[in-house]
Amino acid sequence: MLGEQTITISPVDAVARDLHDKLGPALSAAEIRIRKASRGSESQAGDLSLALAEIERARIELREILCQLRGEQTGCRNVYDAINSALEPLQQKVQVAFEHSSDYSLSPDVEAEIALIATEAINNVARHADATLLQVAFSNFDGECLLEVVDDGCGFEPGSGSCNSYGILGMRERADQIGATFRINSTIEEGTVIQCTLNRI
Repeated sequence: MLGEQTITISPVDAVARDLHDKLGPALSAAEIRIRKASRGSESQAGDLSLALAEIERARIELREILCQLRGEQTGCRNVYDAINSALEPLQQKVQVAFEHSSDYSLSPDVEAEIALIATEAINNVARHADATLLQVAFSNFDGECLLEVVDDGCGFEPGSGSCNSYGILGMRERADQIGATFRINSTIEEGTVIQCTLNRI
């Protein structure tokens, strides 16, 4: 037909579209079901409330991923806000400590990557660690930036499949992308330490 245009969709745009079209409705459906269930037994209200908070956090993260895939400005929260948001659903289950000191001299792109590394590290604790204590520290002064996430959970064997999970691989890739060093040290029944260090001098 005259005037008809062929639209070329890149693989990245296709992934972004599928994430939006498939995960978005799934999160919304899960939220509706949980809200209906929360009107029932009061004994389950606390757990259901936490589940709703986790769904909302997942929705925010999905929006940020979509923006990144399509090359848009994410309007990403700074590292401090990202960590606080990720820690909030955990505070009823785990003893949480968060130390923060920064001159906020990071570029937006670098800060966005560190925020995502921090969020993924905290989410891993929530999903897998079965921890009772979670300590997070972020400092950014005098040309050196350090993120540290420490838990006292179940840990895992070095060299096990857990070392190559998508979450850990993603954190390593994000660290590499900004020239940071990523380290993870875990001991069975003792916990895990994750460090991301960026020397900007």
